[in-house]
Amino acid sequence: MDTRLRILQEAGILFSRLGIRAVAMDYIAGHLGVSKRTIYELFSDKDDLLQQAIEEGVKYHREKMVGMINQSENVIEAIVGFSKYHHDVLGKIHPMFMEDLEKYHNKVYRHLMESGVLKDGTVSMLILKKGVDDGTFRNDIDINLANTFLLQTLQFCAENEKNGNKEFSKENVGNTIFLPYLRGICTEEGLIKLNHASFMQ
Repeated sequence: MDTRLRILQEAGILFSRLGIRAVAMDYIAGHLGVSKRTIYELFSDKDDLLQQAIEEGVKYHREKMVGMINQSENVIEAIVGFSKYHHDVLGKIHPMFMEDLEKYHNKVYRHLMESGVLKDGTVSMLILKKGVDDGTFRNDIDINLANTFLLQTLQFCAENEKNGNKEFSKENVGNTIFLPYLRGICTEEGLIKLNHASFMQ
């Protein structure tokens, strides 16, 4: 792995786990065992490193999820696997990450929002379209609305767990919102697959 990619990956982990404000360039250099000069030869400043680290992280997780989808037995297993993976990733992000990004690195925040990086629904949209094409999901659904609802539900679930809100646990949200959502977009054939899915057993 080249130095630039190593810095991006490790910095991305530090920013997301510890919070952006808590991670100085000195800390990143010490953590990686490289000089600060090396970092500044590759990245103009913290904003540049932060932006590229987030973009690299999104790309990495997108590729992991696409690989998972391709190995899934069917679309139902794929959307459940995606939801679990996406939820786990969100759950590891520092509670102040987005607030710090918007407040203290607004230029980076605006760029990532405008480019769609922070609202990347590519993988979930891929699953939904695949499900419509193979007859698992209804072809009369508003696919953009279905995709947005799925992503917002996962975000809601992850944020509640971070805040220690036991009333809206992952299991509660799954049974109350996620399963009815899946049943609502499924065709009759899709419902048969859903009822026979491994996570339902």
